[in-house]
Amino acid sequence: MDPRPIDADPDSATAIVPSVPGSVPATRAFLVGMLRGWSVRPEAVDDAALLATELITNAVTHGEGAVTLAVEVDGDDLRVAVTDHGVGRPSPKEPTVDGEHGRGLWLVQAMSRDWGTTRHRLPDGTTVWFELSVVG
Repeated sequence: MDPRPIDADPDSATAIVPSVPGSVPATRAFLVGMLRGWSVRPEAVDDAALLATELITNAVTHGEGAVTLAVEVDGDDLRVAVTDHGVGRPSPKEPTVDGEHGRGLWLVQAMSRDWGTTRHRLPDGTTVWFELSVVG
């Protein structure tokens, strides 16, 4: 299943995917393809792909409804946002040494220049976003 691009401007794109596990690798591939096409440096592409994968996985696992990925490059800045229609508000938890879960938002917090969450009322939903620098 391929993400469906909504907006293909040279510096921004949006994909809406169903909330199923197969959407995670498909959305990651979409993001990587867009960033490479915009000539974003490879390290930033790798970091964005890892962090977006964590957020998309959280949205599929804990959210509700379709998942939206929005990506924008503005000058030296990359912003990636993942939105679902769930009512929860994610927050980082301290991962345990032997735990298999709980590292996604911790990675986002540790690796991004900035990040945050936005709760929406109409329609219900939550957006988690992060920012990275696209220059070395």
